[in-house]
Amino acid sequence: MPQKILFDLTTLATTSAGTAVYTWELCHRLMRLAKPQQLIPINCPFKTVGKHGFSRAYNALLRDTIWNMFISGMEADKEDYFIFPNINVPKKFLNCNYAVVIHDIAAWHNPSILNWRGKQLISSLPVVLQNANIIFTVSEYTALDIIKEFGKT
Repeated sequence: MPQKILFDLTTLATTSAGTAVYTWELCHRLMRLAKPQQLIPINCPFKTVGKHGFSRAYNALLRDTIWNMFISGMEADKEDYFIFPNINVPKKFLNCNYAVVIHDIAAWHNPSILNWRGKQLISSLPVVLQNANIIFTVSEYTALDIIKEFGKT
């Protein structure tokens, strides 16, 4: 049984789309089920949601440098667990206990729809799936697509 469950809320800083709503709801519901101090939400302070131009670019740069270094510098006990509500799993955590939520793999099938950062992120999908202890999907279609594409169950 994990001592702590650390829940990455960085998605909330980057979008207000359905993935952010899902992330917030999942974290909120898990917090109601967990014992006090068992589930720890980790919220990124460098938000790009609602920002434009220089402010958006500056916060994205801070998130990609300072925030990712902060998250990568976190220490966890062997029994601790991380939940990443998307495929953005820092490399340091690939050897830790973690669960990942996959909403879909449409970008994997068609990376031309992504910018350079998105292409870099989606290229990590096979490694993220291979090392995850648990893979959650939001639909049976996505689960079957992952099994078909990566042979992962």
